[in-house]
Amino acid sequence: MKRNHLTYIFLSLISVSCHGQVKTDSPKTETVKTVTHPKLVRSQGTDEYANVHCSLEDKNGNLWFGTTGEGLYKYDGKSFTNFLTADGIKGNNVWCAYEDKAGNLWFGTDYGICTYDPNSKNLKTFWVYESLVYSGDQPQNAVHSIFQDKSGKYWVGTDRGVFTCSESPNESTDFLPFLGSSNMIINQKNLHLRVISDILQDQSGKIWFASWNNEGACSFDGKTLTSFDPNGDNMVYSLLEDKEGNLWFGTREHGVCRYDGIGPQKSYTNFADIPTFSTSCVYSMVQDKDGMIWFATEFGSGSSYDKQGGVWRYDPKANGFTNFTKAGDGLTNNSVFTVLKTNSNDFWFGTRNMGLCKFDPMGKKQKFILFSE
Repeated sequence: MKRNHLTYIFLSLISVSCHGQVKTDSPKTETVKTVTHPKLVRSQGTDEYANVHCSLEDKNGNLWFGTTGEGLYKYDGKSFTNFLTADGIKGNNVWCAYEDKAGNLWFGTDYGICTYDPNSKNLKTFWVYESLVYSGDQPQNAVHSIFQDKSGKYWVGTDRGVFTCSESPNESTDFLPFLGSSNMIINQKNLHLRVISDILQDQSGKIWFASWNNEGACSFDGKTLTSFDPNGDNMVYSLLEDKEGNLWFGTREHGVCRYDGIGPQKSYTNFADIPTFSTSCVYSMVQDKDGMIWFATEFGSGSSYDKQGGVWRYDPKANGFTNFTKAGDGLTNNSVFTVLKTNSNDFWFGTRNMGLCKFDPMGKKQKFILFSE
């Protein structure tokens, strides 16, 4: 049985009108945490399908891990501190993590964005939402991606579209809908840009969006918005621009597609001859200092396919792949959602069942060191 990861997507909300408002709570001072653990310990009773979903290293060297159901974890190199809704996080499902140019940390949740100033240790919540409200008048619009482009403009991908802001947000600033009725964007395919799971800006300045809502890989050159389906897959989760300027698109069921859009001979490369990898979902990608690319993948869930998937590493010099799995290398789970390369060139992987591990290239028996209970 193939997986179904879309239970959190609220596609029934498509008909709601767009106002692009931002509501900000009063700044809330972070509660001083006294309980820490040497490993990531769950406290909210989540089941085996909860995962360590996203990761980030901030400018101070702290590692941050967002989870589905267990909130946010900070690792200072010695111990983990868990932040939940009681501490100012707006939801215990944390879909994305981002650090802007000023060093502010951004976390996307089911209920909008939480920003964190590491210097003042102040949590401030921004809700990006439309006119639809849920029971109890609680606005809800999950944020799946956050990005600041070269000009300083913020882009936020949510369940109900992309929002933008051209200045550092504060209590009086609105995030505006990117596809608002007043702009002059050429959108011949009538793209909606809902459930955008990743955003990047390439070397030419073009903005790319990964659509987890059947619109493929979308691009905006400042005037025209268009899209294509990498490897014929209209669901794209992750994006990467490598050191050569090639773009990599991680898809739901067709592995990755590499696009050379910089060179004189624009071309597409797929990797259909790699068993398992070519039909896996690629959630996260990163390139290391040696030029090798690491992929966090999932081949299946809740079936015999759980024995496959895992972490893949591509060596462009040898044009070959290496697969790391739970059985062969000690990976916590073969459903891997995020890969983080730190400034010290360590690699961390977040998996299903709240798994977190660090890659040890010198490991004799197991290459992954466990950092979760």
